[in-house]
Formats: sequence, C-alpha cells, structure tokens
Amino acid sequence: MQLWHAAGAFKKFGHSAIGYADSLSPEFETRAHQNYTHVIASSAEIKTQYAEAFQIDQEKILPLGLPRLWKFYDEAYKQFNQTYYREMYPALKRKKVILYAPTFRGNSEQRKAFDVPLDLSALQEQLGEEYVFFVKLHPLVDKGSLDFTDTADFAFDVSDQNITDLMLLADMLVTDYSSVIFEFALLGKPILFYAYDLENYLEERDFYEAYESYVPGPIVKTEAALIHAIQTETGEAVNDAFVQRNFTYQDGQAAERIIAELMPD
Repeated sequence: MQLWHAAGAFKKFGHSAIGYADSLSPEFETRAHQNYTHVIASSAEIKTQYAEAFQIDQEKILPLGLPRLWKFYDEAYKQFNQTYYREMYPALKRKKVILYAPTFRGNSEQRKAFDVPLDLSALQEQLGEEYVFFVKLHPLVDKGSLDFTDTADFAFDVSDQNITDLMLLADMLVTDYSSVIFEFALLGKPILFYAYDLENYLEERDFYEAYESYVPGPIVKTEAALIHAIQTETGEAVNDAFVQRNFTYQDGQAAERIIAELMPD
C-alpha cells in the first residue's frame, strides 16, 4: 500500500511526467511503482490522475485521506504547537508569520541547491514591522542561496522543521508549485503564489490542470509584486469548492480508515 506524501494532484509525477525535462525513464517508474496493491489518496476526485501516474487501476486507489493531518483537528496539539514556536522564536510575539515553502527545481543533482530570487533584507525593510518570514525548503534541497546573516528577528531558515507544524503556525503561505497548497487550504488561510519561473517550470514538469486558472490564490512573478501582495493582504482564504474537490474527508481520521481497510472486522 502506497501512502503518497502529498494531497491533491497538482504537478505531474510518476508516469504522468515522462517526457518532460525533469522526468525519469518509463522503466524506472515501472520498477518504482509496479508492486503497489493499493494507493491512498486524499480525494476520489483525483483517481484519474493517480491511476495515470502510478499505472494502477482506479479501483485500487482508496480516497481515505492523509494520516498526518490529524494535527489539523486536534485542538490541544494546535495550542501546544503555537506555544512551542512562540517560545522558540520570541520574534513571533505580536507579529504574523509568513511561511515560504517552495518546491525543488531540476533533476536529482540540480535540485540539491536552490537559487532563491529573494532579497531578505529588502523584505525585512518592507515587511519587518508586521511579519516574520519562515523559509522551509524542500527536503530534496541541500542548500539554498538565501543569506540570513543580516535579517535577525525577521527571516528564519526552518527547513529542518516539520511542515505540518509550520502550516499550523503560519498566517499566510507563499509557495510556487508545491502540493503543500492542498493541506494549507484546509486551514482557511491565504496563499500567495510566487511563480517567477512559471514558463520554465511548465517545460520541466507541467501540471494536471492549467496552473494560472487552477491555483487558489493570486500569482505574482516579481519580488516587488510579492511584497505588495503581502502588504495589501491580496490573498484570501481558499474557496470551499477547492477544498471539497481535493479532500473526501476533513476529519483527521485517515489512519483509522486505513487500519480498517487493512484489518477489516
């Protein structure tokens, strides 16, 4: 049983991505995915995409949800999480948290380093009175280009922190092509899309849906536009239709459903 790491079906992966610049061979994808008896998904609405990506029959795709999302529905845990981070980072007091969580770029070697086109000092100058800026790089990225030296009490590299905990903490998400958008949408908080290299990414990976009409939030392509969007709070909470399409269940009980599937009475 494959417990896939992401909700929804956003950027193409597996067999769906074959032929794009950032793709592996059909033989590799077959070896990687051929032994699954079932695949867990977040929604029945994405069975077609998962069937294509994994080359598996749709009836073997079970829309039971992501087990780790129990945290979103546990009030005691959410309170603990807030207290933990605000004690760890005193700069958070009386300020909003922007979580910047971009995905990786390039092949297995290229993605180890990530050239992030942001000037943290400029962000601090424009946003530092009201916000702190948390940077969570993708686990496949070993090193980013951002310099945190002169941005104390504003910008923090939290790449070693748990993404689910960071989403609970954040007041706003800034991302690009990451599937983290689906989980964050459950929280009813705004998302901004910093898609400065969209045209290149379409050639590298592409998406299951047309990016610019699908994403649940404003798209900006320059640092100046990003700052303006944050300052004017352009982002809005994700609409309910997007959430309903990508989550059959919204209850934090995915683990129980999976156990029941594996060990029925």
